[in-house]
Amino acid sequence: MKWPHRRTFVAHVRSLNEPWSTAPGARVFVCENATVVEAAADRYGPCCPPMVCTDGQASLAAIDLVSGLAAAGCSIAVRADIDEAGLTIVENLRSAAPAATLWRYNAPTYSRYMGFEIAAEPRDDPDSELERLRELYLRQRVVVHDEALLDQLIGSGARR
Repeated sequence: MKWPHRRTFVAHVRSLNEPWSTAPGARVFVCENATVVEAAADRYGPCCPPMVCTDGQASLAAIDLVSGLAAAGCSIAVRADIDEAGLTIVENLRSAAPAATLWRYNAPTYSRYMGFEIAAEPRDDPDSELERLRELYLRQRVVVHDEALLDQLIGSGARR
C-alpha cells in the first residue's frame, strides 16, 4: 500500500496487511477526534504534518498502524480527550509505540484550560506525566475534548 501523500484516508486491517512504508523519522501526530485532523488539513493543506485519527477507542487497524509507524522509525506524538476513555486510548497507543510522546496531553495544558496554572512544566517522562494528568483529572472531573483545544493543537503547527 502506498501511503497517500498529504491526504486523509481510512485504514482497515486488510489494507495494513499489504506492504507499506513511510519516510523514516517523520513525526506523526495521533489523536482521538477527526475534527483535529480536519482542522489541521484545512489550515495547513499540503503542508499538514502526518496525522492519524483513532476515531474514539483505537481499533486494531489504528494500533497496527501506529505500531508499524513507530517500527519504521517515525516519531509518534499521541493525545485524546482528557477523560477516562481518553486516558485509556493514550495508554493503549503508548503500548503500541512505547517511545511515543504526549502531544499537549499533560497537566499544564489541562490546568490552563481549567483556569489555573500548576507550578511545574510538563514532565519529560510520558508515563509520569500521564499519571500526573490522570490524578489532576480525577480531582477535577472536568472533561476536555480535543475540539476545545484546537487552537493550541493546530495553531502552533501541531507541536508538542
